[in-house]
Amino acid sequence: MQVTETHFNQILKELIDENPLACQAVLSILDVVFTEDVDTLSVSLSDRPLLMVNLNFLNQNAETETDVKAVLLHEFLHILLNHTEQYTRMDTVTNIALDSVINAIIHRSLGTEYSAFMTRYYANAKGISSILRPPKKDGYKLTDSTDVQRLWWDIYEGRLVVDDILDAARALEEFVLPKSIFQLLKGKFLIGGHGKWNGKKLSDEAYKALERALSEMNGDGIWRSPKSRGIGANPYDALFVQKNEKMTRWERTTWQVLMKLLTPDRNAPQREWIERETSLPILTERDKRSYLKAIWSPIIPDAVWQTAIPHRASTTQIYLDVSGSMNAEMQALVALLNRMRRFMRMPFWAFSDEVKPAIIEKGILKTQTSGGTSINSVLKHVADTGPGKALVITDGYIEQCDKNLLGRIAGQMIHVLLSRDGSPAEIQRARIPYTQLEKYPT
Repeated sequence: MQVTETHFNQILKELIDENPLACQAVLSILDVVFTEDVDTLSVSLSDRPLLMVNLNFLNQNAETETDVKAVLLHEFLHILLNHTEQYTRMDTVTNIALDSVINAIIHRSLGTEYSAFMTRYYANAKGISSILRPPKKDGYKLTDSTDVQRLWWDIYEGRLVVDDILDAARALEEFVLPKSIFQLLKGKFLIGGHGKWNGKKLSDEAYKALERALSEMNGDGIWRSPKSRGIGANPYDALFVQKNEKMTRWERTTWQVLMKLLTPDRNAPQREWIERETSLPILTERDKRSYLKAIWSPIIPDAVWQTAIPHRASTTQIYLDVSGSMNAEMQALVALLNRMRRFMRMPFWAFSDEVKPAIIEKGILKTQTSGGTSINSVLKHVADTGPGKALVITDGYIEQCDKNLLGRIAGQMIHVLLSRDGSPAEIQRARIPYTQLEKYPT
């Protein structure tokens, strides 16, 4: 894959919108500079926050856009961990230990699609440097006695986390020869910045971005006691940043519900062309049968012509419950909607005590909320606007539905997507069809 400056910026923007590992706050403040003065990527957070990128490194090693995102997340975690831990030593073994823990965080949080880059890039790494890539499932057994293999297993299983980096580095010292990292990795560079951060004053913008990232991210599997570090500890294990099978099922469930509710949207841009077939007594080489028949038939046969007609996108009207009781899983739901926004009628609607317009910008939901919950405000809005079909996303902790409003929307198709811990009682009482998302974690 060849990555141009424009392509790289597009990938970076997409990653910021997706916001895995709460990287948005930090990555969105960086100005990108393309230079060969750095071996891979590097960040400067003093004065003007800069992301320096060596495109030659990416073009030689990245095969997919996900590879580029993995490298960006690796650099983000370098920034976050170096500044939150403030290591006083950053020698060869500490660099390897820190990188292996960062790579393990990406592997556990986002899966093999994201860690595939490290698997390929460090494929030839031997000895202690092999811990920079995820281990193969059949590469060793728990009964193996060597310290390196056991350390390798513990890091990628999450038993050794950021708090253990210095202990891991000390355990590695006896295995590392007095060589440079470049020599140890047989001509490869460690990814990201590995300079000494101590003593460098952060810009106010960078400091606020790091604080925001910590407040938004889930530290489970990164630190032993996330709450003690002021980290936002989502009780649902950061579902919104994990690309695992349960998250896939969440998306699939939402997708299936959404597809049933799509209606033509006259305000949507023309997104695609639809092929239509027409029979005409005019020959075309694309219809081989008619073309051949015309050779011997005295009557010109009808030939099948294909024409493309513009097609406007179909969308559905969405109402998202933004009441206080939805806080625990709001980020997960916003992440889901963000990935499916091309099928949402814009602006979509948020409701608490009243219905208000809502948008998602850079992965952040922007709307107004009073904190309460009124499903009747949604029913009235549906009755007044007549969308035909609508999706209501809520936890079900609502007041009793007004019978008069239910009568007014009798001609509309309403479906409720109920959150995983929601209550269907009032939805069932109103006889509104609903689908409940899978509980997570089980």
